[in-house]
Parts: sequence; structure tokens; C-alpha cells
Amino acid sequence: MSTTHVWALIQQWMDAQFFRVSQAQLAEKIGVSRSALSQWKTGQARPRPEHLRALHRATRIDYDLLVEAVVQDMGYRDPEVMGNATHPAPMNEADPDSAGDVDTSERSPRSDPWVVTREPAPDPEASRVQRDGPRS
Repeated sequence: MSTTHVWALIQQWMDAQFFRVSQAQLAEKIGVSRSALSQWKTGQARPRPEHLRALHRATRIDYDLLVEAVVQDMGYRDPEVMGNATHPAPMNEADPDSAGDVDTSERSPRSDPWVVTREPAPDPEASRVQRDGPRS
């Protein structure tokens, strides 16, 4: 049975723990069902952004690695270019955000790749005033 890249990161974390952590315990900690974790493992479902953030907080797996793993599981990135869960791609030394000591747990909405911002809808009254002039 093949597992996902996200699950490879989770499994690596679980294996590194001094005391065994069960899938049920991890699921409870991040606020999902055991079956959701099982679906992440087999690729039947993917974690939503809020679950990735909860997973990061619970395990301290780098948030960017989690996002990259989801993107790779979706088939958008080539593993030869990006790396994999065991051997992550090298980081750009010139990029200050790539430093290992940067805490990415609190991100602004602009830096969160999952947040879409939209411009407010135009005010129809303002466009009428520009076109016809003010009402008398």
C-alpha cells in the first residue's frame, strides 16, 4: 500500500517520539477523526489548511514542509525538483524566511498561501455620481 507524502512526514514524527503516539491520540490532538487520518494516509483525502496548522502546532513539523507535501500529493510538484519527506529540497540561503529558526506558526493572511483576498465590490452610487453628477 502506498502512502502520501504528508503521511510520510507524520510517520517520521511518530517514529521519532520517545513514547509511542497512536493515530487516535494524534487525531484527537489536532481535532480530526481517526478515519480522517487514515484517509490522509492512503490519499483518499487531504488535510485542510486549518488541519495543517493544527498538525504543525501539535507536532512542530515545519508548516512549509506540510504544505509542500500536500502540493506534491496533489501532483503539482515534481519530486525530483522539490525533494521528499525524507530528503527535503535545499533552501535558498539568500531567503531570510528559509532560516531554520524562523517560527512560521503565526502567519499573516497575506503570507498564507491558502488565503484568497478579494477587492471589495465597487459602490454603484459612487459610479453613478461620477457618470451623472451629484443629485440636486
